[in-house]
Amino acid sequence: VLPKFWTFPPSPVLFAMAAMSMSIRRRVRATLLLALGVCALLSFQAHQAFGSATVVEVKEEPSTMVKIVAGHPLLVCFLVMVLTGAFACTEVSQATPAGPPEKRADYNTFLMMQNILCFASGYVNALTIIDMGMTVSHQTGNTSHTGRLIMNGGAAFFHLMAAFAAGSFVAGYSKSDGEAVYQGRYSPNMLASTFCVLGGCLVHYCKAADGAGNDSHSESLLLFAFSQGIQNGVTRRCTSCPICTTHFTGYLTDFGVGLGAWARAQVSGEPSPTLLKVLLFGSGTFFFGLGGVAAKETHGPYGIQAALIPAAIMAAVAGGAVPGDQAAEGQGVRAPDGRFSPRVQTRVTRSSPDFKIRSHGPECLSLGGVAAKETHGPYGIQAALIPAAIMAAVAGGLFPVIKMPKPAKA
Repeated sequence: VLPKFWTFPPSPVLFAMAAMSMSIRRRVRATLLLALGVCALLSFQAHQAFGSATVVEVKEEPSTMVKIVAGHPLLVCFLVMVLTGAFACTEVSQATPAGPPEKRADYNTFLMMQNILCFASGYVNALTIIDMGMTVSHQTGNTSHTGRLIMNGGAAFFHLMAAFAAGSFVAGYSKSDGEAVYQGRYSPNMLASTFCVLGGCLVHYCKAADGAGNDSHSESLLLFAFSQGIQNGVTRRCTSCPICTTHFTGYLTDFGVGLGAWARAQVSGEPSPTLLKVLLFGSGTFFFGLGGVAAKETHGPYGIQAALIPAAIMAAVAGGAVPGDQAAEGQGVRAPDGRFSPRVQTRVTRSSPDFKIRSHGPECLSLGGVAAKETHGPYGIQAALIPAAIMAAVAGGLFPVIKMPKPAKA
């Protein structure tokens, strides 16, 4: 037992050293994941999985693993989904409310991380379009195709919708930490999304090596869609606002509305709203498109296996290799004058007055596709007068308003 005069109070230096050690471990883990993705990319290149510029035709017998995967691609996809879903459930959320996006103390880092994930999603989605003619990151078009082809091949589009929804289900069931990717913390859900991209590349490669080929009905599309569902499910659980990194119809709407409100304030002389939120939506859309540019440049020499590049980026984000602003977590919000205040933000709950129900109505969108298919034959594009009449009826207030009952006070 040490004498009393040998005991010392906890030193801030020791706490700083402990925090630095944890940060170093996260960086090392993320770097190893990134290195693993690079090695996989080089391995595929070494086995001539990327290009088709082969002069001498050499017929090689596929390996046993390739035959197993190519012979049971759907089973392999379901197995990968189950394993990655179980892995995602190991996540323990540490998220704390961070305030609106334009008032976050770590706004710059928040913006950067969103753009990186948008780029990765745009990259994967464009590759599947170029290689197999199908979209996996956004499901609006797939919903319309399901409706218009409901009895003639629409099931292929519906399967992608179901896979995307299943990925989002995993993010919700595992209570994914919506702030981890923005603050440089380890995210098992984002890593699970990465594994699904790797699984999609594996299934695609094995089918191609076995001579089965990959088209719009390739089972690998299910894993790519499942991956995007997990990623978007994670980012939409952000405490500031639902961040979308895989589809941008809503982003373009919010971008236009915010820019219009700012322009109106300039004309009328009213106080101008901040453009930080407009920048968030606009830059996310831009980087998603930039991912498409990268996909076009890399698909030629590497094929769908170029998806290993965005997979490596996602792994780096999941492991915390991309630096986040952990120090800003829970420290307050940005004031209009640019300073930060240590104000505590409360999470919006269903009983709070700020709660809003958002429904994209996928079933209604698909039903609209069915109606379009039935009316386009006799009326052509003029059938659009029918939804125009419905919109006019809504605008004129012909539909009754149903008021929701107010929640009882506790």
